[in-house]
Amino acid sequence: MFLGDLLDVGAFSVWRDVDRFCRAAVDREAATVVWEGGIQFDPDILHQDLLSSRATKVFTSGGCSGG
Repeated sequence: MFLGDLLDVGAFSVWRDVDRFCRAAVDREAATVVWEGGIQFDPDILHQDLLSSRATKVFTSGGCSGG
């Protein structure tokens, strides 16, 4: 499963709005990325998704801009 596969699942549907997805924050205590609504993932899961070819395509096609 990839993060993009979650877009049709409950709370994750908010990620269809790129601006809302880009509001991710780092929870230093949990050592992971979090989104509004209490969404967070195990850092190992995020790492695996980032390494996948599907995730690489998303990140290289322009997603969230750093700021």
